[in-house]
Amino acid sequence: MSQGGFLSFHTLISTTFIKVIYIVGMMVITIGGLAAMIMPFVWHAQYPGSSPDAAFIQAVGGLLTVIIGNLLWRVLCEGFILLFSIHELLGAVLRQMQEVDSGQSPFIFEQLRATEANNEQRHDELLKALHRLRP
Repeated sequence: MSQGGFLSFHTLISTTFIKVIYIVGMMVITIGGLAAMIMPFVWHAQYPGSSPDAAFIQAVGGLLTVIIGNLLWRVLCEGFILLFSIHELLGAVLRQMQEVDSGQSPFIFEQLRATEANNEQRHDELLKALHRLRP
């Protein structure tokens, strides 16, 4: 295969895999939360001597599991996808830098230095304007 191919781990399948894992995890969390909401009432119907307050509290816990559990699972999976997206973007930047002719590289760095100097000049102007506004 080529240097940027599948076996060299330059082509990532992780984001698709994480999306599939997210859907499976979301279904497990939702089914578990719904079971935690329903089972206390089934248990209370079979055994009438059990406390209905405990069943209600467990049902609320199941509802919170469905809502908060799915939210936290989504944030965790998005964090992993974000890491892989950063890897892909850095790879794209590296490829573009390698494609740039070595004769153009000094020009790019000069443009970056000029932009930095311009930003410093604007920063100084803003500080002077703020000092003039001070009573």
